[in-house]
Amino acid sequence: MSTTVERSRTAPKIARLQEIMERKQLDAVVVSSYQNVSYFGGTYLMSQITIPDRLAFLIVPKQAAPTLVVCGIETRQVLSQTDIKDVRDYVEFTDDPSQVLAKVLAERGLTAASIGIDSKRLSLNSSEVLKDRLGSVELVPIDDDIELAQAVKDDAEMRLPPSCRPDRPRRTSRRPSS
Repeated sequence: MSTTVERSRTAPKIARLQEIMERKQLDAVVVSSYQNVSYFGGTYLMSQITIPDRLAFLIVPKQAAPTLVVCGIETRQVLSQTDIKDVRDYVEFTDDPSQVLAKVLAERGLTAASIGIDSKRLSLNSSEVLKDRLGSVELVPIDDDIELAQAVKDDAEMRLPPSCRPDRPRRTSRRPSS
């Protein structure tokens, strides 16, 4: 049985974030929750749940390629799971991941931008770092829009993996006869 995860195609899901940007007149979207980074970024970092301070961010600028910011320990895993090419990492306990996020946003020219965020998950600390480092950045909550974007399923999401199909052969356990 293979435990390899198929590399995720993120373009259709990133397009949904770009539609939100267009509708809300945003310059970028930054998501940070496990659910949103997994769904839109195509990577599954369970440590975001078990180690809350190990942050990950997906940055999607308007009309530009997305960037993932992850802990260096997980860079290799991320590169094997997602088709996103720009993956930046930070050194846990040495670097502040929110500072790395701010640096990427500044590199992308988003210092005075309107940025959609999953406000229920982006920490107050991260928000303050962004405001301090980027000057007049505007952080716009788009939680409901993100949830609606995830509710739309494409064909690949609707296909059941072989282990979940109702027509698969079933193994039965048998007790040894006495």
